[in-house]
Amino acid sequence: MTDSERARLVGRALLDDEFRSKLLEDPEQAARSLRIKLLPREVAGIKRLDPQTLAEVAGQVQQMAGRDGHPGVLW
Repeated sequence: MTDSERARLVGRALLDDEFRSKLLEDPEQAARSLRIKLLPREVAGIKRLDPQTLAEVAGQVQQMAGRDGHPGVLW
């Protein structure tokens, strides 16, 4: 995965709750939906992520981005 692909995948996972769930459930299929091919080590790394921690970080990012109904501070 390229740096650009990684940024798209992580960004989508942080800002889209449904995509994040799909990524944690089936990393290869979720990445494929963005036309990204994951290497086996990348799939393994995603599968090691703690869903609760990822959800907490996503909530913080969404709050900063104004996606939680409050004005954003990122843009």
